[in-house]
Amino acid sequence: MPLPGYAARMKILFLLLGLTLAARAAGRECRVLWIGNSYTAPVWQLVSAAATRSGGLQVTAEALTPGGFMWARHFGDGQTEAVKKIRTGSFHYVVLQDQSQAAYRLQNEMKTCGAKFVREIRAGGAEPIFYCTWARDPQSDTGKIRGTQAQITAAYWALAQEHHALFAAVGPAWEKALAAQPGLRLHADDGSHPNGAGCYLSMCVFYALLTGKNPAGLPPPAGLAASDTTRLQQAAWDTHLEWSKKMRAAGIKLP
Repeated sequence: MPLPGYAARMKILFLLLGLTLAARAAGRECRVLWIGNSYTAPVWQLVSAAATRSGGLQVTAEALTPGGFMWARHFGDGQTEAVKKIRTGSFHYVVLQDQSQAAYRLQNEMKTCGAKFVREIRAGGAEPIFYCTWARDPQSDTGKIRGTQAQITAAYWALAQEHHALFAAVGPAWEKALAAQPGLRLHADDGSHPNGAGCYLSMCVFYALLTGKNPAGLPPPAGLAASDTTRLQQAAWDTHLEWSKKMRAAGIKLP
């Protein structure tokens, strides 16, 4: 004979099991640590929100983005906050963005520090993502002495290939969008940091990389025209398809 309340308890058990399975089906868990500076600061939360809302992920993220920080300073003596967080083993991905001029002024330091980070990241059970940034606005004061997008892309892509690591092609997406629409503004007034459209495009690139989904339909930032939103989404998706092909050819496993 069943014990009193047995049927009720089984009903509750199956209900809880159903809720658990439904939660898992709603999106796989994705824990991300962002290590960068003021180029990362306005982007990472946008990525988390979009991927969670529309991308089928349950994203939780932390970020270390003090202004002007380079990888050398983030890594330091190997006992910095960034390294300690990596060693907790709490993340699936660690996004690495170096100081904006490192790719064309400090390539050797960038290569050395990138390798140190990759070793720590994989020892902690995560995968690195190299965040390829954009070139400065050539029309601005900060852009008068500048590296080209080709230099920046080459530096980050070399690291991604060497370490079989993911490559977030944000800079190439900026280049593609600007080439398609010369009057488009992606930089803030300082010619270096992203404005709202630049942040949105950067977010779309990460969204495509992490979810494998087209960013078409993602809500635009305030003040961005619908036509510009569509162009930015398309630039991000076209860039993702292009670089996904390159990553697969290089033996890099996509999310």
